[in-house]
Amino acid sequence: AGDMGVNGLPYIVLMKGGKKVEDLSKVSEKAVIEKLEKLGGSGGAVPAAAPASDSAPAPSKAPVTKVKVPEFDGVDFFQLEDPKSKNILSFRVDGDKISYDVNGEPRPSFKQAVSDGGFKLLFKDINKGATLPAHNVHINLACLKAMLKKVGGEAIDFPTEISI
Repeated sequence: AGDMGVNGLPYIVLMKGGKKVEDLSKVSEKAVIEKLEKLGGSGGAVPAAAPASDSAPAPSKAPVTKVKVPEFDGVDFFQLEDPKSKNILSFRVDGDKISYDVNGEPRPSFKQAVSDGGFKLLFKDINKGATLPAHNVHINLACLKAMLKKVGGEAIDFPTEISI
């Protein structure tokens, strides 16, 4: 999975025009969000593969925290680990669709994603699904939503805040 960044997030890179602009792997989550909000439509985020121990919400009596899903623009690529299958999913803008691969193997492109309001997604137009890792789920949702907006796709039932 590579080197670990802050909060167990191993890989955050800002991209512009398909080229690496800045590595934010050692920066706090708050600083990453602030940086992306300042960039607006000129950059992209690449959150990736949270460690397995952090990938699914653990049952506990701890209070539930609601986190706002930020609004990003200009996201061209991001990557995550499906906590159930342990597969690495890489998403990228590809013309007027989003292409993705699983462990480096290409899959069909899509333009529609439906959220269950939590951690599960259905890529409606290709009838495939994924489970987002609990760690930084709000960042992953924001990245996918920004990509769908960029390709003229649909982010259906995506939450504006999520319980973690």
